[in-house]
Amino acid sequence: MKDKEKAQDIATQRAMLIAPLLSHGLDRGEARLIKERICRETGLSERTIRRYLSDYQKKGFNGLIPKSKSSESSRVISPEILDE
Repeated sequence: MKDKEKAQDIATQRAMLIAPLLSHGLDRGEARLIKERICRETGLSERTIRRYLSDYQKKGFNGLIPKSKSSESSRVISPEILDE
């Protein structure tokens, strides 16, 4: 439960970061200036901000939720491989 809440908090923070870039009628110059300001204030790269925007545009708020780490079971070597 705690991990789910933390993921929701992170998604909320990401949404607040990109909110100024979601305004309708924003021209490219204004968007560039806003991205630069966000990067400067947060220390995040422009690529990260672009990725957040893309994820939001594709999946909405759920796109901003961090991807979970792969489970331990995916790292287990299958018996077939061990036999070889």
